[in-house]
Amino acid sequence: MNRIEYTHGDAAWLEIIQPLWEKLKRHHEQGSRHFAQIYRQFTFEQRLQKFRDSGASAFRVELARDSGDMRLAGYCVSMVRPNDTGEIDSLYVDEPYRGAGIADTLMRRGLDWLKASGARYIEINVAAGNESVLSFYARYGFYPRHTTLAEKQVPPAAPKS
Repeated sequence: MNRIEYTHGDAAWLEIIQPLWEKLKRHHEQGSRHFAQIYRQFTFEQRLQKFRDSGASAFRVELARDSGDMRLAGYCVSMVRPNDTGEIDSLYVDEPYRGAGIADTLMRRGLDWLKASGARYIEINVAAGNESVLSFYARYGFYPRHTTLAEKQVPPAAPKS
């Protein structure tokens, strides 16, 4: 594996992460006991719309790229909402790059930016079925605070364009 290079951008960079976001979506779909169909139907365009509708005052997209072929190795999306709540919204490292400390670097960079941007409270939401990541987040002082239950229903399919 080549050296990893880290860069960052704002919300305009969200589209860059689509290939890895699709892999994360499949991971959630496979791990979900009750909501696989919802993940299956959820499109990247819908995800972008959720970012647009979030009311966030600032976004940061951290990227990790393989310097050999500039392939995207991982990403972290962080945002600050108007109430000074920060969120690590999405973090993913592609399978061939796991175990090399990339997730730690992305996480640190995301948290540093959130704190520098004035976030007074930071949260992370973990999808049911992805509990294996809880020990990773605990290393940064994040622990389960509550569990939100949702009705199992399948939303209508997105319109085809």
